[in-house]
Amino acid sequence: MQKAQIAVFVLASCAPLAAQDASEYRSEQNDAMRIRYLVHKKLYAIPLKLGESHPNMKVQYKPKDAGDFIHGRLGTYEWYMYVLDFPKKTDEPKKPAGEGSTTTESEPSKSDLEAAIKKHLTCPNWHVWVTEKDPMLMERTFAVKAKPTKPHAKSPASTYWEFADVQKSNSGEDLTWYSVAAVYDLPEREVAIVGRVPVTGKRDTKPSEKHMKWLQTMVQSLEPSAGADEGAADAAMDAKKDEFADTPQKKAGLDRAKENIANIPGWDYFTTPDYIVLYQWNYKKPEKRPEGFKFARGLVDKLEDVRQLYTKDYPPHDKMLQLYSVFRVCNNYEDFMKYGNTPPGVVGWFNPGSKELVVFDDKDAFMGKKDVDATVRHEGWHQYAHSYFGEKAELHRWFDEGTGDYYGGFSRQGGKWTYVVEKGRKMGIVPQVARKTYIPLREIVSWNHDKYYGPRAVDHYAQGYSMIDFLRRGPEVLGKKFEASWAAILDTYRETMLATSDQKKAMEKAFEGINWDAFEAAWIDWVKTQLK
Repeated sequence: MQKAQIAVFVLASCAPLAAQDASEYRSEQNDAMRIRYLVHKKLYAIPLKLGESHPNMKVQYKPKDAGDFIHGRLGTYEWYMYVLDFPKKTDEPKKPAGEGSTTTESEPSKSDLEAAIKKHLTCPNWHVWVTEKDPMLMERTFAVKAKPTKPHAKSPASTYWEFADVQKSNSGEDLTWYSVAAVYDLPEREVAIVGRVPVTGKRDTKPSEKHMKWLQTMVQSLEPSAGADEGAADAAMDAKKDEFADTPQKKAGLDRAKENIANIPGWDYFTTPDYIVLYQWNYKKPEKRPEGFKFARGLVDKLEDVRQLYTKDYPPHDKMLQLYSVFRVCNNYEDFMKYGNTPPGVVGWFNPGSKELVVFDDKDAFMGKKDVDATVRHEGWHQYAHSYFGEKAELHRWFDEGTGDYYGGFSRQGGKWTYVVEKGRKMGIVPQVARKTYIPLREIVSWNHDKYYGPRAVDHYAQGYSMIDFLRRGPEVLGKKFEASWAAILDTYRETMLATSDQKKAMEKAFEGINWDAFEAAWIDWVKTQLK
């Protein structure tokens, strides 16, 4: 199935709610922005990717199922709706002398840099967005530009826009995307609601009448609202969920995470000492919420537990990054893929930029629960390693991915950890050794992303895992047959990377004086006899 590789922005405006066909649309409330609007029932809200979304974009909607996509002669496409927010400027109070960042002008803090980037990206108003800074701007032409509309029903006046973008193709006919937007000048902000669909007719310059009606109904449906009135019980519940966000840094991280899921049905959060947990359930089935919480609670407890293994092999040190990471548990594999624009086959990921670890509830039997547990321990290692080695350190792939897979082989019952060889990785490396298609060890230890993540990535993952398994378990299993120089490789790599954050130096120091022929022969024998 072909799928458009672009994001689309749909903003909600106001058409009289009572006048619409209730069977096609639902009304959604945004408490943070104090508005409500109509959304077509083929669309549902998906959180914006944490740390990567545009500051002005607040809510996005995409089709729930493939059957809700738009089908045309050039393929099958998602379509979209987004809500954009342009806050009006207010005079910011000046900070007293000495208040704020303690870093010098020559060394701005990371939070200062992030704030500067956000300020640079933020658009002051809709006009700047639509004419200059919209990430999806592609040879844009305007059919209707800022046409005034009168208030109707509960909807305030707005300006109405229609514009087209041409998505160029190297192998065939170009695709035109058509957008409809309504922009509202509210007391505290300018709000834009934009809808975007592909033009499916070969000679058409606009979408079909049906698709235009969908977009116009949604963008012309905005109504100001009072927002939710949080009662004492809700406030007490939120305080309980927030209890571990007990420092300014943790509170700031929690505020960002809460904003990410604000007003999106089927999402909630809680905190633990080391994580902000965002979890999802089927919003159409409120009775499923406790199950979503229980699954997320179980996973994060295992994530907290596995830190015992990380800290045993990689003891905490004074210069570790103090992270309060987000752990997001999507309701199912489909929502997991939609949130991260994740390619098929990926079952979990950690983003060092946003400090977010993302997995999903596999209750639909996509895979065994044990595999999701292993994924959590694998990705949890990447999260811990980012904190342990620091943002400047880029670990070699055999070491980083192999170590993640190694920890994925552990499970704990009754307070006792047990280790089992990862069957998938074993099935991947044994044939390579038998056919001699593996990468020579002296080569793969220097590989980074460009070579490791290629057409044979699965093979490389299996080899990296087998090497870490050999180096971790070899000394105990082989005893004196395991050379002392091999036993020092991982610790030397760790110490050198901590001291220098230099890939090349860490690799050279770790393998200094190693007899590669003997090392590789011992590893081959390990794969044949001990990887079981």
